[in-house]
Amino acid sequence: MKNISLWFRVMLELYFLLNQALKSVDRYLAHVLKQYDLTLPQYLVLQALYLKDGQTATELVETIQSDNATLTAIIDRLERKFFVRRQSSPKDRRKKIIVLTDKARAIEHSLSIKVEQFFGQLNQQLDPKELKELKSGLQKITFYFSDIYEWH
Repeated sequence: MKNISLWFRVMLELYFLLNQALKSVDRYLAHVLKQYDLTLPQYLVLQALYLKDGQTATELVETIQSDNATLTAIIDRLERKFFVRRQSSPKDRRKKIIVLTDKARAIEHSLSIKVEQFFGQLNQQLDPKELKELKSGLQKITFYFSDIYEWH
């Protein structure tokens, strides 16, 4: 392992730091969401529906970058918790859309405030230039590996 290049060491450090940062954010958000009996994936679905209620499962898969099986399980759990319900689309009765319930709408404001406070605290740790550079770097990594993954 002593013979690995400096470049490779830097890449490994970057990987570990990204992984650690993501886990830290996930842990904190999990703590906040637990107060609402939600997991992070469930929150992502609710957030997508807060932005545009009445989406089909296909639209939600695209929005939250998930797969059909995972999304179905998330929606099932949200339905059991009475946060969403499936109903026939008014445009095409054969299609089902996912809609928010009154319970989900009732927590939208307080939930958004809690999550926004967290990201506000995170935002205070980085200046606008650092945030822009971080976003750009992460987009490049995501684009590069999604391109490779789809090619193979």
